[in-house]
Amino acid sequence: MGICFRIGDTNIFLPPIFYLNMDNQQFLKELLPKLKKVVPCKWRVQSFSKFKAEATVVAYIDARECMDILNEFAVYGWHREHYSINNKEYAKVGIVMPDQTIQWRADCGTQSNTEKEKGQSSDAFKRACVNFGIGSFLYELPLEKLPASDKKTDGNWPFVIDENGKQIWDLTEYINKKHGVTPPTAEKKPKLNEAAFAKLLPRVQAKEAGVLYKTIQAFQLTENQFNQLLTA
Repeated sequence: MGICFRIGDTNIFLPPIFYLNMDNQQFLKELLPKLKKVVPCKWRVQSFSKFKAEATVVAYIDARECMDILNEFAVYGWHREHYSINNKEYAKVGIVMPDQTIQWRADCGTQSNTEKEKGQSSDAFKRACVNFGIGSFLYELPLEKLPASDKKTDGNWPFVIDENGKQIWDLTEYINKKHGVTPPTAEKKPKLNEAAFAKLLPRVQAKEAGVLYKTIQAFQLTENQFNQLLTA
């Protein structure tokens, strides 16, 4: 990556020497393929069939992976903003160019089955990232069809089962094992208690340099904490 140092109250970032003599067009030509980096994905149920006991399962990555890729390759920095149009949640992601202009991409989010507004914010952010190629590899992965406990009706809640008829509790682990994929061992991070998080959040909201990135890198955040940081 680059070199970061501080002069007074200002953080100065120098990108790697490799990028120093590039104009915007050359930088984008180098950057965009890197943003398509393949990272370990997770799996979730997209739908249950109404005609047979079967579930359609799709791959996804969460917003953390998107931010990690941006932090790794957007060497001049990046920005994100959230806004609403006609009661729909939008996000736009901006990557800083060598001349300090910003290339923006935006998209609209869809509702989550859990937290409506925060789910939309996270989804909008991920969709905006896809416009830069982040996570685009997911569209090349086939849908998985797995057996379910029952056909879907208006009054039931089927679940995915294995070849022995037992409920699958961890789809990602099951599908990885099915395809012989060994996921990387995740680094164990300390959890951030709510009192400490409440002190950090105003610093993120104030756009204090480096706080958002360091918090995400240093702590194992809950989904609620992460979404609050994302929309701060």
